[in-house]
Amino acid sequence: MYVLNIPTILVDVGGKKRRYYSGDDLKDAPADQLAAMIRLQQAVKCDSIAAESLKQSTPDKPKGETLTAGDWRNLSVASLELDAPTRKVLIEAGLTTAQTILDYGEKHGSLGSVEGIGETREKAIQAALAKAAGK
Repeated sequence: MYVLNIPTILVDVGGKKRRYYSGDDLKDAPADQLAAMIRLQQAVKCDSIAAESLKQSTPDKPKGETLTAGDWRNLSVASLELDAPTRKVLIEAGLTTAQTILDYGEKHGSLGSVEGIGETREKAIQAALAKAAGK
């Protein structure tokens, strides 16, 4: 399933405009528009658990302020290149965005104190964050 990875987007679906919100399933979006959203990283493939975390983790923004594609710290765990079990562990620990992962790591020195995260999984998370940051 592909879901929206940004707070909101307005899409023309068969002549009718439809607003999608973060975590919404994009199954009825026109194929060409969905392909464009995927290329722009506005849509990501994920499971239902990760999709729900997107809905719950999108920060409230004042009117007129939007998340930009380059603001990788606001990316949800669902959009990071991680396997489903790792995403689930992070979400269950309340670490639902790149920024919350970074904050936790800074506060605790590592992610090792999160149940289910060992050295191998932490390295995979670090690699996914570096890739999201464009490093």
